[in-house]
This record gives sequence, structure tokens and C-alpha cells, in this order.
Amino acid sequence: SLYDIYVPRERYSAEVRRLRRQVEEIDRWVPPIGGEPDPKASSLKRRKDRERCLLSIEKLKAELTQHEERHRAVMAKLRASCKTWFAEGSPFEIYSFLQHCIFPRCTFTPADAVYCAKFVELTHTLATPYFSTLQYHDKLLRDIHVH
Repeated sequence: SLYDIYVPRERYSAEVRRLRRQVEEIDRWVPPIGGEPDPKASSLKRRKDRERCLLSIEKLKAELTQHEERHRAVMAKLRASCKTWFAEGSPFEIYSFLQHCIFPRCTFTPADAVYCAKFVELTHTLATPYFSTLQYHDKLLRDIHVH
């Protein structure tokens, strides 16, 4: 799944920043002039909101750590196995890869299309033997009108 091959670190960081800003706003809160209708209830609500934000930050950090560990494990397996994905000298490997792996999955949902793109990027990044990124894109762009 996309979870295994991609870690959206920037998205995690953005959400943690947003929650920290929310905590800061709660901490800087000043009661309006004239007071509040129910200061005790408002104070309790702010405290609960602050605790909820801090708990969410901790959960996100733990989730990111878990995600990165899973990603490292999957990447190690992929690095070890990528040498066997494509055969040497077969001109039809890219066609088969597109026909049986990419085209069927990338048309299901937008998330599947993103997965396919990330997987091809990963295949390139791993320097997978006998996989030509240039040839892949050439075949993809030439054949995309067929599918």
C-alpha cells in the first residue's frame, strides 16, 4: 500500500505545527472585558481542548515513528528483491509491467494512481536492474490513449 512505500513527513509536521499553534492560542487566551457568562465552564473547556491538542501531538509523533519503522522494513525488503523484478534483455518487460501492474491498478481510485506513480518512482530510485525509467515513460505516454 502507499503507507508502506511513502511517508508524508511534511504532512505530519504541518499537522503538529497546527496543533501547537492551537495550544499557543489557548494559552494566550484573555477573557473578554465584562467577563464570561460561565468562567468555570469556559476554563474547563479550554483546558480540555489544550489537553486534546497535546494528546493529538503525541499520537502523531508516535504514529510517524511507527510509520517510519514500517517504511524502513518494507524498503529493506524491496531493495533485496528488486534485483529479480525484471529479466535481462527482454524488450517486452515494460509492456508487461504496464499492462499487468500499472494500468489495472491506476484506474481504480486516485489513491491507487498515486501508489502506482510512487512505486514507479521507487523502482527508479532503487536503481532496479533492467528497468529503464525513460523507456517506461515512453511506453506509458504512447500507450495511455489505448487504456
